This record gives sequence, structure tokens and C-alpha cells, in this order.
Amino acid sequence: MIEPTLRRATTSDLGWIEALEHSSFANPWPRRIYEEELVRPGSTPELATLDGEVVGFSCSWIIVDECHLLRIASDPQRRLRGIGRILLSAVIARAKAASCARIVLEVASRNDAAVRLYQRAGFGTAGTRRDYYRIPPDDALVMMLEL
Repeated sequence: MIEPTLRRATTSDLGWIEALEHSSFANPWPRRIYEEELVRPGSTPELATLDGEVVGFSCSWIIVDECHLLRIASDPQRRLRGIGRILLSAVIARAKAASCARIVLEVASRNDAAVRLYQRAGFGTAGTRRDYYRIPPDDALVMMLEL
């Protein structure tokens, strides 16, 4: 399989990101949040592309010595092809390069595929946020990777 190319998102990518948000999350972020992420210091909205088509994205923050993974998604038609793993590996590499002590994220407790992705990358469960997600109702697992 040809691996996707990763690059930082730009304003011209907002339509792609919005489409992936709506196909990946029950409670998608509005476009304005990504407009803010494109200019927020410490934020890295990143895309995975294949043949000019956006097939995945991630958004993470580096704040002082901690990285927070906010979003990661791949095109539903291309899942289980390593796109999420590639995006996650890039976040981990960026956090290490920035001398972060850890990466933290929240994931829906019933999102088995995402939980497995994070576990395979070395993340452990640090806690649970009860009733964190409203649509659909679910707890969030707080997962952490010590670097």
C-alpha cells in the first residue's frame, strides 16, 4: 500500500476536514474551531493525503512539556489501512522532538478501534471521565503515553 503524505492543514483544507469530521464523529466540531486551530500557537492540525485527496487528519497541542491529542480521524472508506497509525506516529514524533514528557488524550470508552490504536502505540488508561460525551452518551477514557 502507498503511504499517505502528511502536511500541515491550511484554510483551503477546511472543506476536507469538515467532511471527515462529519463522517467520523457523532458530535463534529464546527468549522470555526478548525479556523482557530490553524492560527493557535502550539496547535498542529495535520492532514494525511493520497493522490491529492485528504484521507485523514489529526489535531494536537503542545503546551509547555505536554502534548494533547484533540482529534484524529481517517476516511471511513479507508479505515484499517494504517492512516490513523501514521498520523498518531507523527504526533508522537513531534511531541518527542518538542521534549514533551507525555501525550494525553480522551477517547470514547466504546470506541474499541481507537482504544486499540492507542494501546498498540503504548498508551495506557490513566482514568475515566464519566458522562464526558453527550452524543452518543459515553464515558471518556483518559489515556496517556509517557515519553
